[in-house]
Amino acid sequence: MYSRQYIPYSVLLFLAFLMIHEVQGQAQINQFDAEGRRHGPWEKYYEGTQQLRYTGTFNHGVEVGVFKYFCASCGDQAVVIRNFDSNPGSCAVTYYTNQGQIVAQGRMQDQKRVGLWTTYHKGGHSVMSKEFYKDDLLEGTKETYYPDGTLAETCTYIKGERQGVCRYFGPGGQLIKSFTYEDDQLHGPAEFFDLSGTLERSGFYHRDRKSGVWKTFVDGKVVKEEHFNPNKQ
Repeated sequence: MYSRQYIPYSVLLFLAFLMIHEVQGQAQINQFDAEGRRHGPWEKYYEGTQQLRYTGTFNHGVEVGVFKYFCASCGDQAVVIRNFDSNPGSCAVTYYTNQGQIVAQGRMQDQKRVGLWTTYHKGGHSVMSKEFYKDDLLEGTKETYYPDGTLAETCTYIKGERQGVCRYFGPGGQLIKSFTYEDDQLHGPAEFFDLSGTLERSGFYHRDRKSGVWKTFVDGKVVKEEHFNPNKQ
């Protein structure tokens, strides 16, 4: 004989509460405040797909906390993570490959790079370069490294342009060439060395063109001289 199962009233109330809470939780995503500003947790998807584009939280139109950004084929692997702090528009940023390997990290202020930025060689295990930014332009000394950490290049930037001496080193740490820049153009003395550190060639540049006397050396002695007119090249 069929017997109706009795469900206590308290259980029904609890189940109803859970359903209402779930619906309310879903309704709180992608909301606006009274002034039309994004507020609370937000999620965006690539059009016509179930692939997340970004997820994060707004406080009356201001990004707060952690935002994760995804490519169109990344699944749940974020390719950019921004962690916003108490200073509006300021955040720590980390870039990743689709496989989750770190590519670069630094800070941004109002969508512009500021301070130290570090990039990594393929695989994300060793530093490839360290550079400094001001208002999204290189400012200060940039250093580039071989995968084993040996210094490969050092150069100074002012407002995004190379200024002064840039030095380039071989895998063993030896200086192999040195250029002088002005306003991001080769302008001034230049020197080239062999892998033992012996000077092989030297000369001058004038606005990216060879100028004056260029000398070639063998065993420390001049074996060839060439004369260049920068206006005739």
